[in-house]
Amino acid sequence: MPYHHTQRGTLTIVLCGLFAALDAAIMWRSGQWQLAAVLVLLIAVAAVFSSLTVEVSDNELRWHFGPVLGLPASAQRNPDGRGGA
Repeated sequence: MPYHHTQRGTLTIVLCGLFAALDAAIMWRSGQWQLAAVLVLLIAVAAVFSSLTVEVSDNELRWHFGPVLGLPASAQRNPDGRGGA
């Protein structure tokens, strides 16, 4: 019996958004444009950890973070060391 569940990372998205807005305000007022790297990092973290999807079938466990974007999901190894995609 297959199982599929996606959990949204609402708190992660909200916190990264708040810190990104704070970073953008500090960057704008102080003129320290090096803080743009932190802004990009916060946006990337929010995108990657926006959700966690777990899929269980008869013979494998698959999981991935963030939006799928047409890429294959990561696969976790079986406890006996075999498998994984």
